[in-house]
Amino acid sequence: MISPSSICVYIFAFLVACGPLPRPRLFDGGVGQTQVSYSVTGLVFTSADSSYSSSDIYFYDFITGAVKPLAAGESGDVLTRWQFKRLWIFNRSSGRVSYSHISPKEGPTSRSVERRTPMALTGDPSDMVDLGQGSLALAMGSAHKVVIGNLVSNSSATNDLGAVDTGDRAVPFRPGTMTTIDGDLWVLHQHLGDNWKATGPGRLFTARQSKDGSWGWVDQSPTSAGTQGILLNVSNPVLAFKSQGRVVIIGGICYQSMGASCVAGVDAFDTDSRTVQHLFDLPSGYESIGPMVPGPSSQTVLLCLKQDNNPNAKIVSISVVSGLIEKTWDTGMTSCGPFYPDKDGSRVFVIKSSTKASELYILNSDLESLSKIDLPFPVTGMELVDE
Repeated sequence: MISPSSICVYIFAFLVACGPLPRPRLFDGGVGQTQVSYSVTGLVFTSADSSYSSSDIYFYDFITGAVKPLAAGESGDVLTRWQFKRLWIFNRSSGRVSYSHISPKEGPTSRSVERRTPMALTGDPSDMVDLGQGSLALAMGSAHKVVIGNLVSNSSATNDLGAVDTGDRAVPFRPGTMTTIDGDLWVLHQHLGDNWKATGPGRLFTARQSKDGSWGWVDQSPTSAGTQGILLNVSNPVLAFKSQGRVVIIGGICYQSMGASCVAGVDAFDTDSRTVQHLFDLPSGYESIGPMVPGPSSQTVLLCLKQDNNPNAKIVSISVVSGLIEKTWDTGMTSCGPFYPDKDGSRVFVIKSSTKASELYILNSDLESLSKIDLPFPVTGMELVDE
């Protein structure tokens, strides 16, 4: 006869090998098929409880129209990212700073072993980027560094990129959004002090891979002490993408809590001349109350803004050429849920969520509503999937 203690050992070993399993009574059903595009065949939803202490993760398969639970009992601040044709799940709470990956189509049984996130503190990572050949870059905002390692093979060898000069001793290195452009890793530094108020402009730091495979910072001013970055105009940069030719668009947002010294708007960085030009501030009379993401075209950005005389949040499309508002979509709520463009499909996915349910809106590139899908759970995060 197997003893109760042995049963517990077997169960524990199974959970460690496969990762946390979905809790019973999670939604498992269909909401209807949706057209796929070249780069998006489904969506991953994160659903946190009201206290943000725990999260469930679902996958909406456009081809079958099914919504299936992938995981449950994750940390309330769980981060999901689609890289290397797999969904990465980062738990970022105190005592559980860990990662694993899973195939959304295969479901919970495909989940890898849950491992400790290298060199991470609570709240890490804030972003991750695919560097190719199994290597990932992790932005560790709490640990004030960027970590590069092969999390696919669980290689213990990592690059620890830190010790940069932020230009202000009172402001630690806060790597936030990252991207890769022309083979380099671009890391945006949010110039926010310990009280999360802005005291000056942010910076752009770049890293490059050497012939031996290691990564290191590209110092913009080798004759100065410390690793220098490129000084921006915006204080809290959250977005960087290549627009046209050698120009990279860098966008920054400011919330009221960041203080009057915070500068929001859009910069343009010329990769040939290595110069930064401030294109425009955010429209007068509007306040940032949500994220900024690339628009459906390379010449627009999407933001969540609120006008002074209107309680409703709006998703706003702004031209990076003119700085003018081109299109808006009224959420009918005081805040914005997650929203992401599908450029190949010329559409935008938008979430409107309450405490118990949510609605997925599909907009065209002019921010006109095409369809709406009801989801019987609140959605706090969304990731585009191509599997």
